Amino acid sequence: MTLNKEDLREILEEILDARSHTDSQEHSEQHEWIRARIQSEQDRQEFYREAIKTLIQWSLPAIAAAVWYWLQGHWK
Repeated sequence: MTLNKEDLREILEEILDARSHTDSQEHSEQHEWIRARIQSEQDRQEFYREAIKTLIQWSLPAIAAAVWYWLQGHWK
């Protein structure tokens, strides 16, 4: 069996079309993965922001109370 130029062209077009479809599907999956990573990073940053905010809210009164207690002890 001998392949002529037209048969070879059709075979190559089918292969390239199939690869192109796979590439676009893979490309879409990559975009979805990137979106998920960006969302994960935003969630992580929000978590740390809230943790720091809570830490400051609780530590400032504690530090003020410790200073007040220390001053009361030294002024007696």
